[in-house]
Amino acid sequence: MNNSTLIQLFKSLDKADRRQLRKVVVSPYFNQREDVTALFEYIDKNIEAGAPKLMKEKAFATVYSKQKFDIDRFYYPMSALTQIILKYLTMNELEQQTPQYHRLLNQSLRKRGAEKIYEKTIAEAKTHLEQQPLRNAHYHHDNFLLRYEQFDAQQQLHRDANFELQEMTNDFHFYCIAEILRIAIALLSHQAISKKEYKQPLLESVLIAAEQYLDVPAIATQYYALQTLSGSSKIIIRSTENAIENAADTEGVFFQRLKGEITNNQSLFPEAELRDLLLVAINYCIRRQNQGELSYIREALDLYRIGLESRVLMDNDVISAYNYKNIQMLALKINDYEWAEQFLNSYKKFLPEKERENLYKYNYAIYCFRKQDYTKAIQLLQEVNLKEVLFNLDARRMLARIYYDLKEFNALDSYIESSKIYLHRQNDIGYHKEAYTNFFRVVERFLKSDLRSTSVKDKLRQEVTETQMIVERDWLLSILT
Repeated sequence: MNNSTLIQLFKSLDKADRRQLRKVVVSPYFNQREDVTALFEYIDKNIEAGAPKLMKEKAFATVYSKQKFDIDRFYYPMSALTQIILKYLTMNELEQQTPQYHRLLNQSLRKRGAEKIYEKTIAEAKTHLEQQPLRNAHYHHDNFLLRYEQFDAQQQLHRDANFELQEMTNDFHFYCIAEILRIAIALLSHQAISKKEYKQPLLESVLIAAEQYLDVPAIATQYYALQTLSGSSKIIIRSTENAIENAADTEGVFFQRLKGEITNNQSLFPEAELRDLLLVAINYCIRRQNQGELSYIREALDLYRIGLESRVLMDNDVISAYNYKNIQMLALKINDYEWAEQFLNSYKKFLPEKERENLYKYNYAIYCFRKQDYTKAIQLLQEVNLKEVLFNLDARRMLARIYYDLKEFNALDSYIESSKIYLHRQNDIGYHKEAYTNFFRVVERFLKSDLRSTSVKDKLRQEVTETQMIVERDWLLSILT
């Protein structure tokens, strides 16, 4: 029973869901069997207790008091309760998807000839759709289906009416264009990782069509996102826009337009879609700054700010440890220490609660390290106990550098030994293990070598240069100059 679909469904429900589900189970419309109700009550009472309480025999003994265990008999209430939960989940989802709810209601009323009520509900559906803020592809899809439902009804009733055929056609095409572009972005992103090529037979025609409707936010955002992403994937999609064709930096123009759409129209898109658009733009900025264009760091910070203020780059108001670190590192790269410190302090409260202090101290140590406040950095790094292996290794890298710069060679020697032991125990960090192993090996060589000798320094410089995987290459080479 513990591995049954029924129990897995129960475990997916929170307490509020289970309270609502109880109302469904006891309703005669959904259930008229006492054994199904009794089974629900038993599971609801014991779901937190775990496996021992959820054995079929114990549940059967409660549901069918003083009767001999019969597995075949017990399958019926289990199956019936499973179906009730599935119906509840479907209804719950449908109630949250108002356009679909209205559409199904309108269809039902039309089938039953409830003409006056139908006209009222379809007017309400139109009002609701226009009043809700989203204007993404699904808005046009819902608008098309609503207009088509009305058109179909009016045709059957042989009425002279404004069928809004052009508006209906527009909505359908806007939806199709935006969705084909959105899927192309997903394929292009996956293609860059997997190296697998996908055929998109309609894409070229859709791109040409899209350029006629760049005043439609649902289309413009996806169009500029695809063009921005295509440049980073080295798959150039030609544009017929003269202003862009003649630009010296075609990719940059597409990016700026994408950023403008995100900045001005972020409220028009659901969180998941806005997050995807932000990530396309942010990753583009990271690529350009990796090419040495530091102006894109400020662009990335602007986009991160939008994502944080709108909460779309958070999960249940929690900022990921990686985003917290990455945002700070961008600010430090352009020496904006004031903004970096303000960010660390302002968003500390959004870090995962269990790791909050550790992550804050670790990132504040990075800040102090970059400002060369080594005393404060050492204090913070000695206080942290990081579970994330890569963060732990990064902290060890900083401490090793600090000890070397402060000429604390005895402390460094001991620290290298402990770091080598720690690294030896890590088996699931890929190339990072080699990169950090090489770093500590070279630093140890520095300690044991006479760096006053030109020949020794030349030999070490060659070793560092030729080592493929190694962190802090620039710092190591700076010691050997």
